[in-house]
Amino acid sequence: MPGPLLFFNAARMSSTSVDYTPGAVQNPESVVEQALMEQEEGERPEAVRVTREYVEWTEGVTGRTNMFGHSESKAGVQRLYWRTAVDERLYTKRGHWVAQFRNAQGTTLLNVSTDSRDTGQRLLDAVRTLRERE
Repeated sequence: MPGPLLFFNAARMSSTSVDYTPGAVQNPESVVEQALMEQEEGERPEAVRVTREYVEWTEGVTGRTNMFGHSESKAGVQRLYWRTAVDERLYTKRGHWVAQFRNAQGTTLLNVSTDSRDTGQRLLDAVRTLRERE
């Protein structure tokens, strides 16, 4: 089975696809957690949890005051289920490598910015490994 294609985007220029052969990853849970936690300051989650079925991350706590003066808060929790992330791509954007995960309908589920092509490829491989385990 051929591997996914990598897409490279140089500052709004057309993409160039490159053949990519998936590789094996030891401890894929750790690879996913590390990649999410190493994102730039504005994109880095507060916490990451990797399970057999999904990765879950929190974007911190949002708060508001209702009309009675009571404060309400809610943690911004998001999940990426391995079985739904069926299309992976890697492209460049502003000097970073972005691993993008999409569902079968082509909707982007998650973009993860990495500092190197190797880290991006390892993240793609880790998610593929976790999806195959499920």
